[in-house]
Amino acid sequence: MPDRQIAGGSNNTISLRKWNWPLTKTYNGFTPQERVRGWQVSHWLQATGQLIDPKQNACRCSICGSPKNVAYHNENYYAPWTAKLVCKSCHYLIHTRFRNGYALVALVKRAARRAEATWVLSLSNQKIDLAGKLRAENGEDVRNFPSLTTSSCPFPFDELYSLKLDIRTPLMN
Repeated sequence: MPDRQIAGGSNNTISLRKWNWPLTKTYNGFTPQERVRGWQVSHWLQATGQLIDPKQNACRCSICGSPKNVAYHNENYYAPWTAKLVCKSCHYLIHTRFRNGYALVALVKRAARRAEATWVLSLSNQKIDLAGKLRAENGEDVRNFPSLTTSSCPFPFDELYSLKLDIRTPLMN
């Protein structure tokens, strides 16, 4: 898979990772394409050292504390730097909470044991349109990651805006 590349010279840039899978479903009002872009920005942030790379560090799930299969979960794909580290088991519960009422109860029980898991208490088992709310409050430009212009490493905006994502069958939400 063509991954991130580092270009030489004084203006080092790191390319965005290529998405090689079918698109996922809409989540919190974020389109599948917005979710992919959030994923790409998250990986760019990891590559530039602005987010911890869970594969390179001994990270634990922010909900249950497990050190196994930890990755980032995003509720807000317009701010991927706010993603939380979660294990595969907790991640599954997060995404199934809309159709399985027990999932949210299980998450809250796991979170009750860890002070850093209070963010779980803000989750609901009702679907929300967070993306629509953010666009209404901040304008359409919120989709373009305006805060990355102040990043310490040049962000490949041209690459982001030129992305043409294949629309394939959505997977899970």
